[in-house]
Amino acid sequence: MSVNFLIGHRGVGKTSLLKRIQYYIPEAYCIDLDQKIKDLQNSTIENIFTSFGQEYFRNLEIKTLEDVLKSIDTSKPVFIALGAGFKLESLKNLKEKNILWVKRVSDKFGRIFFDRPLLNKNSSPLKDYLDLFNQRENTYSNFYTECLVLPEGSNEPNGTEENFFQNKINVQNASITLLPEHFRNFHQWINKRLSWNFKYFEVRTDLLTKTQIDEALKIIPEHKILLSYRTNTHTEFFKTFNYPNGMLTDWPLELGAPPFKVDYVSLHSLTKPLDETLNILSARKEKIKLSININNFSDLLKCHDWFLKDTKSRVFLPRGDFGLWYRLLIYNTAEINFIREDCGSSSEQPTLLQWLNTQNNGSGFYAVLGDPIEHSYSPYFHKNLNKFLPIKLKKENFQQGINALTLLGLKGAAVTSPLKELAFNYSTFKTPLCEKLRSANTLLINNQKIMAHNTDYESLNEILIKFKNVKSIAVWGGGGVLSSILSILPQAICYSASSAKPRNLEGDIKNFSPEIVIWAASNANKPLMPEKSWQPRIVFDLNYSDSSLGREYALNTKSEYISGLEMFKLQAKKQLNFWTQNECK
Repeated sequence: MSVNFLIGHRGVGKTSLLKRIQYYIPEAYCIDLDQKIKDLQNSTIENIFTSFGQEYFRNLEIKTLEDVLKSIDTSKPVFIALGAGFKLESLKNLKEKNILWVKRVSDKFGRIFFDRPLLNKNSSPLKDYLDLFNQRENTYSNFYTECLVLPEGSNEPNGTEENFFQNKINVQNASITLLPEHFRNFHQWINKRLSWNFKYFEVRTDLLTKTQIDEALKIIPEHKILLSYRTNTHTEFFKTFNYPNGMLTDWPLELGAPPFKVDYVSLHSLTKPLDETLNILSARKEKIKLSININNFSDLLKCHDWFLKDTKSRVFLPRGDFGLWYRLLIYNTAEINFIREDCGSSSEQPTLLQWLNTQNNGSGFYAVLGDPIEHSYSPYFHKNLNKFLPIKLKKENFQQGINALTLLGLKGAAVTSPLKELAFNYSTFKTPLCEKLRSANTLLINNQKIMAHNTDYESLNEILIKFKNVKSIAVWGGGGVLSSILSILPQAICYSASSAKPRNLEGDIKNFSPEIVIWAASNANKPLMPEKSWQPRIVFDLNYSDSSLGREYALNTKSEYISGLEMFKLQAKKQLNFWTQNECK
């Protein structure tokens, strides 16, 4: 039995995942190395760092791991979570190992911790994390043998994750591209995935060496291979290679006309106007895979209509901001559709768990709309709805986007801060509460008519009502939720996070130091920090991400910190109730 090591950035959730693995596989040994060190040393990690330094701790990690491996029965499944800075090169000589890189999209945004030591005492908490991000990302990339990208917001046992660890995956219509890193332990990696019912394993000539290609073609059944030419380099090799006739082949038109018969021709960039290109492609005899960059809804609809006219012979897999959600939208319709476990060959490919969490019951889909959108918990929270998709939508494209998405089957949407006033203005009907606040975070679409609602107020009210008698409250930032906050706490003074000046009062306020600061600013807008003289008792953050500067502000002022996660859960449940209760009306 191999030993599985969990690696990944600080705060990605290795420890909580380890507890879930214990639930999925009760007989497994599940060991958190940091916790083991704390127990053996009778000290905290921070104290060890402070007293002896980082180098001492890294060597202690290796010694503790060696002792752990000597003491356990490896005939049973073994999972060991390693610290983010563990020296992975020390695992090189360890046989029968699987290094599972646990990732989240939010890794790149950084995290601010209340309970972990700063590795650079002269740095801010967020900068401390980000300064090490690229270095650690490269280290993980060089050592992992398997990768699992966790959805944002997934911290409890769930069926798709359980199936992954019990090796009961069925990916249905998905294909996957082979990458060089898969060949670090290829036999173990491919044998597991051959049981997952992948439609095709794509072998790309620009990504793999001839030796790797040869190894893949010998192991993978011929009817499971999609051989994709991407350079002329290997053409002679394949002319002499005696590969079976059952293998599917794909030739990119960027390299000119196919030099031999292929099953698919593919196009990845435009040299002619889109309409002309679609007409030219439609006249070809081969099957066609169109994977061009799409940056507007008009072109998306044109390509979508072209694809629907012949889904057996045409595949449309857009790149760019529309790529990921559209591929999930058509995941059971396209003859070829790719997913990824790690970085994949394209960032537009859905991750394994995104794919498995996407439902395909009935018609239409729901979405969360906004920009940025990658951090949102909504797709995971609403995964039981039929196809809940994360769709990046900018303010300037809102009207065109809603019209296009409605044509594609949008039934309802959660709307994030940059778009709430636009959603209100563009809706056909408004609930009384929405009309009062003149802001919408929830849309329901029926027969191309849009009903708007606001669940921010109801959820905020449940959270903030306990502060109604507090006299000194400041709101830092806010945008689309200010009307809701002021309806509940009319005494609050609202500040612009970009200018640090009051919004709802004339001039500056002298000697004002709020008891409570409601942090409503987004990191994307690079907010200023409040005056140093403020010493709030509580910082209530409307954000729920670990990178929110509201966390750093609470740390700096030594305030009690309340995350916006519970508020998100409340308003998301109310959104679900609104959609399900009004869907058929």
